[in-house]
Amino acid sequence: MLKILFAEDQPEDNEIATREIRKSGLDFVGRRVDTREDFLAALEAFRPDIVISDYMMPTFDGMQALKLSLEFDPSIPFIVLTGSRNEETAVACMKSGASDYVIKSHINRLPYAIREALERARLSLEGKEALRRLEESEELFRVLFEASPIGKTLTRFDGTIIMANRALAEIIGCTVEELTGTDGGAFIHPEELALRARIIEELLAGRSQSRRVEMRLVRKDGAPVWTDVSTVLVRDREGVPRYLISSLADISGLKREEAQLRALNGELERRIGEKETLLRELFHRTRNNMQVIISLLGWEAELVGSDVVDEFVRKTNDRIMSMSLVHKKLYDSMDLSRIDLNEYCRELIDLLVDSEPGRRRHIRFQPAAEALPVKIDTAVPFGLAFHEIVSNALRHAYPPGAEGEVRVVLSSLAPDRVELAVSDDGVGLPADFDGRSGKTLGFQLIHGLVEGQMGGSFACETGRGLRCIVRFSDAQTQTRV
Repeated sequence: MLKILFAEDQPEDNEIATREIRKSGLDFVGRRVDTREDFLAALEAFRPDIVISDYMMPTFDGMQALKLSLEFDPSIPFIVLTGSRNEETAVACMKSGASDYVIKSHINRLPYAIREALERARLSLEGKEALRRLEESEELFRVLFEASPIGKTLTRFDGTIIMANRALAEIIGCTVEELTGTDGGAFIHPEELALRARIIEELLAGRSQSRRVEMRLVRKDGAPVWTDVSTVLVRDREGVPRYLISSLADISGLKREEAQLRALNGELERRIGEKETLLRELFHRTRNNMQVIISLLGWEAELVGSDVVDEFVRKTNDRIMSMSLVHKKLYDSMDLSRIDLNEYCRELIDLLVDSEPGRRRHIRFQPAAEALPVKIDTAVPFGLAFHEIVSNALRHAYPPGAEGEVRVVLSSLAPDRVELAVSDDGVGLPADFDGRSGKTLGFQLIHGLVEGQMGGSFACETGRGLRCIVRFSDAQTQTRV
C-alpha cells in the first residue's frame, strides 16, 4: 500500500489533504510530523513512498524537509504544499529538487500531482536500473573482449578499429593503442582486401548473418600471418547496422603443416607411381617369360616326339597359364594386391575349355553373389588347385563319348571365408582311392596347395560322380602393395 509522509503543523490542513487524496481513489497509509526530529525518524521508520510538506512551519519548513529527504533517499518524490502564490518560491523549490508545487487553495490538484510524481519516480528508477544493467553488460563485454585468448576487433564499416584486444595486438606484433582508432585495412594483406570488402557487403545486405574465412594479415614487421576470421554484424534494437565484431585466430602453424603435408603427399604419390610402374613392368615381363617357358617346352616335346612327354608338357603349360593369368589380372587391375575371384575363375574355365576342344557344354559356372577380392598370395595357389580339380573332372569323370556336366560353384561363407565346390555326375572315384599317397600328381598337388600354401581344407565326396570342396580364408595373407 502507498505510504505518504506529511510534514504539516496544522492538523486541519492535513485532514483536508487526506480527504482530497482518498476522494480521488488513492488508497494509502499516512503519517504526520511537524518537527525536524520527527521527520528524520519517520523517514527511517516509516519509509514513505512520497513526502508532502508544508512550505512554512513554526520550527521547521519545507525547504529543510526537502534537503533532509534528498539526503536520505533522492528517489523519494517530494511535493511542496503551501498557501503562498509566490512564483519565486515555487521555482526555488523545483530547482532544489522538489517533484511538484501545489497551492492549498487548489488542493484538488494534489492527487494528480501525487500520481505524476510517483510515475516520474518509477520511470526514473527503471531508467537508472536499465542504465545500471547496461553499464554492467558493457563492463562484462569489455572484460570478455579484452581477456579473450582469440584476437578481437570492434570496427566501423569504413574499417576504423574502435576496440582491439591484447591477443590481436600480439598477432599483429604491436600494442592495443597502436591498433585502436586506425584503419584495420592497414594490417590486411593487399590480396585479401577485396575479400574483406565482399564480406562487409554481404553482411550489410543481409545475405548472411556471419562469415568465416581464412585471411592473411600483415604484421607490423611486414611478415604475413594466416588467420581464421569470423565476422558478425551487430545491429541495434531497431535493426540498424552499428558495427562489426571479428574474432581472429593465428593459424600460421597449421598452414605450414598443411604445406609440408602436401609436399609429403606429392612425394609419396610420386614414389607410389614409380612403384606401380615398376610392378606392372615386372608382371608384364614375368608373363612374357612364362610364355617363353611354354614355347621352349613345346619345342622340346616336338623334338622328343613322345605322347607321354606331350601330355606332361600340356599339363605343365596349363599350370603355367593359370599362374600367368594371375599376373594378367594384376596387370589389368588398378589394385596391385587383389583380384576378383569370380572373374579369375571364369577366365580359368575359358583357358581349360580352350585346351579341351568340344567340352564347353560340360561346364556350368555359378559365381558368388558378390565380388570376392583375394590377395595374390592366395590367387596363385588357388588357380593351380582350381586347374587340377576342374581339368581332372573334364578328363577323367566320363568315359569317351559320354555326356555329362561339371558344375563349378563359388560362394562366400563369411567375411574372408570362401568355398569352391566342383562336382560332376561321372564315374566317381574307386573305393580304395587315396589322394594323398596315390601315384597321381594332381591330387597330391591339390592337397599341398590348399592345405600347405592356402591354409585351407580339401575334401572329396564320391558316389554318383565326384564332389570336391575347397574352403579357405584370405585373411591369413597380408596385402603386399
